[in-house]
Amino acid sequence: MEIQNYQWWWLLAGAVGGMGLSALMAWNGGMLKLYNDIPSLAGYLSVALLIYKAGVKVVNRLFEWANGFSYELYLLHSLVFVIVAYLLAAILPVPALLVVKFVAAYAVAYGYKWILGKLRLSK
Repeated sequence: MEIQNYQWWWLLAGAVGGMGLSALMAWNGGMLKLYNDIPSLAGYLSVALLIYKAGVKVVNRLFEWANGFSYELYLLHSLVFVIVAYLLAAILPVPALLVVKFVAAYAVAYGYKWILGKLRLSK
């Protein structure tokens, strides 16, 4: 995997800086926790761009497919993560729990988008 004609280190610096600052703000809590959205956005966006720019076709197709219901995923992922963790944390190892969380979040968001489309509340 090679990122061609692209200065990937800027994205790497954005990912490390954004996620690191977000983690520090969340770890210290209080008022700082309220304002960690911008560093989180910069960090996760940089990671997503690095992955996309790596040019792995399967991953890029997954990103493009998920783009169709990304807002629904944004709205529902935390709720799905909490519910899945509550139901399955005692019986699944952590790696399996993470996979189940992500698959469930994508399935619920896709289903929600489908329901909205059937109700003509979304395109």
